[in-house]
Amino acid sequence: NFGVDSLCDEQLIRLGLGHTVSDVEETVTTLRKDGLNYMFDLLVGGPGETPGTVRTTIDAVRQLGVPLAGIAAGIRAYPGTPLAQAVTEGTIREGLHPDAVTGLHEPVFYLSPGLGSDALSLIHEMVSGDQRFLFLSSPSDEDNYNYADDDTLSDTIRKGARGAYWDIINKNRQ
Repeated sequence: NFGVDSLCDEQLIRLGLGHTVSDVEETVTTLRKDGLNYMFDLLVGGPGETPGTVRTTIDAVRQLGVPLAGIAAGIRAYPGTPLAQAVTEGTIREGLHPDAVTGLHEPVFYLSPGLGSDALSLIHEMVSGDQRFLFLSSPSDEDNYNYADDDTLSDTIRKGARGAYWDIINKNRQ
């Protein structure tokens, strides 16, 4: 399970990460060559994120043939990260949850205002119908993904399946 966060070089730079999309492509080539199962975790909604950068990431997942990709909407401002610095300096004021941030002693989350007023629906629309994407959207959505609410996963574990939940899910889909 690789936390690649994004497959858009612009976003990777804004998130302060040390890898590029090219690095991820090389990793996928190696994983395939060695026959290893894997998944990617993506963080959507960081500073500067737009529908276009999200589309770039979603399209890259498909083009690379990534077997499974989990998507989290919004990111946490962890101390020591560029996002946390921007929050504490007041450079970032919009898109914060909770709205009134008095410090980072309590969890602070950020969702790019550039994604519009309904980021969950935007992401859901981009990945809808593609089972390679695990996305926790609105609980009322039929394709909402939640490990704790996956009957097939629960049944398979009761029958003795062991390992990473994402791997069990992927094997059951095949």
